[in-house]
Amino acid sequence: MPGDASKGVDNQARLSVPGGFLVNGARDIIASQARNHLDCLLAADKRVQRAVMAELQQNRPAIRRDLKAGRLLVAEYRASAAAQLEYWRAQMSAALKTGALRLYVVGDLSAGALSRLPFPETLAYEAEYGRSIAQAFPVTTLCQYDARKISGVDAAAILQCHDGPLH
Repeated sequence: MPGDASKGVDNQARLSVPGGFLVNGARDIIASQARNHLDCLLAADKRVQRAVMAELQQNRPAIRRDLKAGRLLVAEYRASAAAQLEYWRAQMSAALKTGALRLYVVGDLSAGALSRLPFPETLAYEAEYGRSIAQAFPVTTLCQYDARKISGVDAAAILQCHDGPLH
């Protein structure tokens, strides 16, 4: 079952934290899927994780239970693109083995290990994620970048690695 390339991303006012992560967008996706008992993965640096978790706790007090039950996994990016792709494969395979039918990933690439990659390596990571993760697993992925740190040309190149706004 290939990844979903949904077109609708909520355009409500969004709270930004340093690093450019759209906290409300992440909160809305994770909270709606956690309510449906679907597995969600958040990959972001610690500062972004804290901001997203604070938003989630305000709007979904049961979010700690979701963490304990394994319906929400919060992690930082691995040190390399190859290690991150292997991490995604392992986590998604494990979730499917425990009964998950669909997975949701929110990844903030504006900070942390992968944000320091040269841009061509970032594009290679995105393309490989599309090939080996988004097409191989039942996953919808929201990749977030800090638009203040990349050019319009780079943003267009990133979008070309995706089937739509979401993998």
